[in-house]
Amino acid sequence: MEVYVVNLSDLKVEVKHLPDGYLGGRYLTSTYVTEHPSSLVISPGYLVGTPGLPATRTSMGFISPITDFVYHSSMGGKTAYFLLSNGVRALVLQGNSEEDVDLYIEKGKIRVEESTTVGKLTSEIEINNDQTFMTRGIAGDKLHISASVVNEHGDAFGRGGGGYVFGKKGVRTVFIEWYKEVRPPKVNTEHLPALVRKLMTDSAILKLRMGGTFGYLYEAVGEKGKLANESFNKSRLEKWFKHIKQGFQCMRCPIACKKLYDDKKAVEYFPYNTIKEHSSDLSDINEIYNLFNEYSFDAITAGALWNGSIEDLFSVSEEAIKKAFYTRLCLADDELYRSSVLRDPRKHLTQVGLLHILKNRREDTVLHHAVADILGLCVFSSYAFTLEDYNKLVGFPVTELAKDLLTRERSYKAQQCSPSS
Repeated sequence: MEVYVVNLSDLKVEVKHLPDGYLGGRYLTSTYVTEHPSSLVISPGYLVGTPGLPATRTSMGFISPITDFVYHSSMGGKTAYFLLSNGVRALVLQGNSEEDVDLYIEKGKIRVEESTTVGKLTSEIEINNDQTFMTRGIAGDKLHISASVVNEHGDAFGRGGGGYVFGKKGVRTVFIEWYKEVRPPKVNTEHLPALVRKLMTDSAILKLRMGGTFGYLYEAVGEKGKLANESFNKSRLEKWFKHIKQGFQCMRCPIACKKLYDDKKAVEYFPYNTIKEHSSDLSDINEIYNLFNEYSFDAITAGALWNGSIEDLFSVSEEAIKKAFYTRLCLADDELYRSSVLRDPRKHLTQVGLLHILKNRREDTVLHHAVADILGLCVFSSYAFTLEDYNKLVGFPVTELAKDLLTRERSYKAQQCSPSS
């Protein structure tokens, strides 16, 4: 397993070989970070490249400036495919650069250059059709602890403060150029067609394809009375369906749940608590959502703190950000759900969907997420697949690896929280 290690202290790049047991995705990122806490690690999931599946996710692991624990975030879009097209199973950032730099991944190699993107909005970073990028944005430039890492379409490594860690390390933007076709991983080819059929005929997946993330989840969760601080509004849903268009899809994803609203990337998670206190109009909310992506703010954290202007966000105290992260981001009025936030803070409507639509226990939901993160699958696959489906597909007990992963992450947290630490 080839891992590209960038030592930012001396700007040297080294290619290392890791044992196959590191696998990929969240298993690799969290395992590596627990062993090397000063590192930030990015890794495509194990199943990326598998035809017919929504296997497009890239994991990022780091010590969060918000929680001080090992944090996992994931991004859809093109990133996973573009990294693997260059043979990069993982990108490890170690040390800190004295000056801001941009990384260029091209033809299976990585070079480090003085940054030309500091101070630019996401939309101001120029690329060609064979490139993608991920950037800490202006929020990361200013070392805001809710800064995310976003790409050209607004896909993001969101919660946790990954953009802040990019900033501390001196990395502004990582450019990735397409190189070679991605070879699919080994899977159970007899089981794969049945799983693809199961996915594409699942009623929840069909609704996702038609209504997008917001359209489906707002209706499904709202009708169950599980929206935060508001009642289900059918007229809002009708307006949504009237205005949306088919958007871009995460690379080769068959679900294609991303939509455009007013010809801009459509808001995916709703409501953003305080955003709707300023406006309940979907067009206004969508404008604010895209503004967060322009500056590389985590949309959910920033949404919980929104007070009418980007300038105000930059002056919010770290204490207020941490409070928003741990309390205001619970998007369901449910004690069981709320009690799980400290254990696995990456909470959003997809988890509410798993808890209340599928009626899973919380621990099952967290396990579903961990398995999907290891494999690079969109978590929406959990609507259609069982945990045993994943095991059969990959031919090994990935659910047991996921349990081991969660134990590692929680053990690190316990060590950090112990009186002697």
